[in-house]
Amino acid sequence: MNEDKFSQQIILLQQHLAILHKYLLAIDSSPLQALILQQIVLATAAFEDFCFVLEDLLVAHEELSQSNERLAAMESDCQDMNQSRQFQVQYSKQRIQVLNEQLRATVEALAKSDRALENKNHDWLVVNEHLQSAIAQIKTTADSLEARNEDLQIKSEQLDTSNEELRLTTEKLRLSSNQVNQANAFLKSIFTSLPGGIVVLNQELNIQIWNPQAEDLWGLRSDEVQGQPFLNLKIGLPVEQLRQPIQSCLTGDLEYHEETLDAINRRGRTIQCKVTCMPLFILKKDIQGVIVLMQELHSAMPIL
Repeated sequence: MNEDKFSQQIILLQQHLAILHKYLLAIDSSPLQALILQQIVLATAAFEDFCFVLEDLLVAHEELSQSNERLAAMESDCQDMNQSRQFQVQYSKQRIQVLNEQLRATVEALAKSDRALENKNHDWLVVNEHLQSAIAQIKTTADSLEARNEDLQIKSEQLDTSNEELRLTTEKLRLSSNQVNQANAFLKSIFTSLPGGIVVLNQELNIQIWNPQAEDLWGLRSDEVQGQPFLNLKIGLPVEQLRQPIQSCLTGDLEYHEETLDAINRRGRTIQCKVTCMPLFILKKDIQGVIVLMQELHSAMPIL
């Protein structure tokens, strides 16, 4: 408002100067008046130039005021922008701090995971070493088992051969056993049919055969005397008197011995018993025992 009033006063002054200039021109001229007029014209021109300068200054002042307003607006905007930027910076700092904390937590978690993985890797290495050792042991055991299997196969083949030989031997033994059984049955039938008691002794003078006639003569069953020492029998026959001849037959010093002894049979009756001792040969070479034949003399049975 002050600038508009100042401009109006300048314009009003210019109008008054123009009127004054007209009045001076209307007056008769003289050298002094001409000089005054010239000075007034010069002053008017200078004043006009000053007015033009003032106008330019006013324009410049107006532009400067507008620039100041724009600068103030821009400064306000800059302040708003600075506040917004400061808020953004503060938010960014907070966000960065949160991210840094998360990053630090993540790094710690990764470090823990890395340590756990290292421990797990160490455990796996130890387990792998154990597995390698176990595999080596298994391989050694497998080689040993393979060698043992080969040995077992060889032994199995040998056992098959031995089993075949054993089967053949068993078959031969079975045949021999049948023959022995037949021979024993034949001998038993002979001993049973002989007229008198017969006792077969082994090399230890233990009873091997005790025929039914001996059972009838002395009253002892075969199962009672089987395997018992003959010279320890408690019967009616004085067996102690037979010790020396039986021993001589067993050693081969005697081939035959015969004597008659007083005895008491199973019925308690006194009898005369003829006792005959002879060695038991196997294939006429080895003496395997002694045969003792006992006969009652007054019996009706013929004497051998």
